[in-house]
Order: sequence, then C-alpha cells, then structure tokens
Amino acid sequence: MKLNLRLLSLAAPALMMLACTPGPTLTQVFLTPTTLLDTQVSTITITVHHDKGLDELVGAQLYNEDQSYWFGPLGEVSDGTFQTSIGWAELHKAKPIQFDFPITRTLVVVVTDNDGITDEVSVELKLQCRVDQHACDGLCYPDSVDCSDV
Repeated sequence: MKLNLRLLSLAAPALMMLACTPGPTLTQVFLTPTTLLDTQVSTITITVHHDKGLDELVGAQLYNEDQSYWFGPLGEVSDGTFQTSIGWAELHKAKPIQFDFPITRTLVVVVTDNDGITDEVSVELKLQCRVDQHACDGLCYPDSVDCSDV
C-alpha cells in the first residue's frame, strides 16, 4: 500500500499540471441575421484565443443542439477568426422544418486544440416564414396550403 501512495504522490504534480493546461477560449461570437427566412443564409463568425498561440488550434466545428448532427467545419478567415454560413436546407437535413409559428434552433460551435481541450458556445437562430405563411417539409407555403398536400 505504501508503494501505491508513493506512486500517487509522484504522479499528482503531473496530473495537476495537466488539469491546468490552458485550452482554447471563444472570445466573440456573431450570428447574422439571427432571424432566418427560407431563402436566406445566416453567417456565424467566432474569434478564438489560445494562451499557447493560435498554432495550437485544431479547428472549429458546427453542430446541432445535442451535437448529434455535424454541419461541418468553420473556415479560418484570419488569425483566430473562423466563419461559416448555414441555411434552411442544412437545418432541414438535421431536423425537419415544419411549423405554423416561428421556431428557434440552437446551434453549437466547438473549438478544439492539439491537446483535445475544447470550448463551446451555443447560439439561437429563429426560423420564420413571411406573413401568412407556414413551413412544410423545409419550405414556406401560404397558410391556405395544407402540409399534407406538398
């Protein structure tokens, strides 16, 4: 038992150092527009910081709310700034768009570094049709059209 305690006491500083390893930090997130019509796309722009330098970043990824659907990577547009656009077609693939009233979809951006440390942020995107329209199978139709007919 003394040997196990001795090994633990020797390993503890290294484990504590690993726990204190700085990771990526999402410092800014912009979503424009925040309300999306069926013919539009929304752009997500993030800024990331890393104490060890930006070379430590592996990348940034966009997911749905529970991270079960991957929309794809964000492209780096400048040092530490990443961006992607998303429209109804991509959102509909992740989860069918059908509603009578506007809905909100939550998107999650995850950034990862070389050590596998991550930071993430959620953004909400409101989906709506024009006045007197509703969404059926990912498209907006006049309220007079029954979704079962499209």
